[in-house]
Amino acid sequence: MGNFLNFLIKESFLLAERNLHSKECIEQISKNECIKKSNHYFICSVEKTEFRLKRIKISNSHNIKLRFIIGGKKTKSYTFDLRRLIPGIKFIYLKNNSDNLKISVTNEMNQLFFLEPELFEKEYNINLNNPPNLLYIGKSINVIKRLTKGHHHLNKALSKKDDKTDIRIYFISLKYSYSGLPNPDNQIHYFLGNIDTSLLGISMDSDLMELIERVFIHFFKPKYNELHKNTDIKEDKRLQELIIEKGLNGLIFSYGMKGYAYQFQSDLQPFQAEVITLDTRIQNLTYLPGVHLDLISI
Repeated sequence: MGNFLNFLIKESFLLAERNLHSKECIEQISKNECIKKSNHYFICSVEKTEFRLKRIKISNSHNIKLRFIIGGKKTKSYTFDLRRLIPGIKFIYLKNNSDNLKISVTNEMNQLFFLEPELFEKEYNINLNNPPNLLYIGKSINVIKRLTKGHHHLNKALSKKDDKTDIRIYFISLKYSYSGLPNPDNQIHYFLGNIDTSLLGISMDSDLMELIERVFIHFFKPKYNELHKNTDIKEDKRLQELIIEKGLNGLIFSYGMKGYAYQFQSDLQPFQAEVITLDTRIQNLTYLPGVHLDLISI
């Protein structure tokens, strides 16, 4: 029986890059539990997402009808109940706003709210056919500080983007299990994302952070990652050290998430599959789609 590591993306917090420059926003998201637990982050590009402000309509005091512009092209109209975003709202008053990246709304108590396109995309899970394309994968013990204190690859992504592209940051929170081959029932529950928390886990130490980062980079091959990406996985000596140190014969990971805003992809990933098996025995080191427990049973 071989040992293997499972990990999956438990949660991700989406942040438009432009909000990294807002002190108020940074103070607010620093309190978010997902971000507090995040040691990995994805820098992604999407087609620029905006509101068509001239076509906004209000009905029933709390419904708002919006049309988005994606990469310069109009989408169909959507109607949203703002009570989902602003509990207790009874009336909506639109404020004049020349910024088509956000709309200003006040309630009957004259409280001001700024609503951005990304908020509707993730909270109402609308399909704008605009999946995030991975440009860079990184890790840090303090992700917010890493991103706000000058980030070479983030700056590079910004310098290369055009007027029809947005840059987003995804803070990634992971869930782990580590064991020998479980019984089939546990395995099924795990891959539905409902792993029993009583199962043995691995602490988030620096070696584990590095192992996960290298596996992500080797698989996705993001555009702006310079290390690891162009090294054949069988020649990555540090990855092999980490595998041997953990005594791993296999690694299974899932990056699939619920929600259209979280359908991560890259141009160079070898195949499309939300669950991946990496046969980590040194003579093999091969990625395969799906779950292949037979490859890690010895």
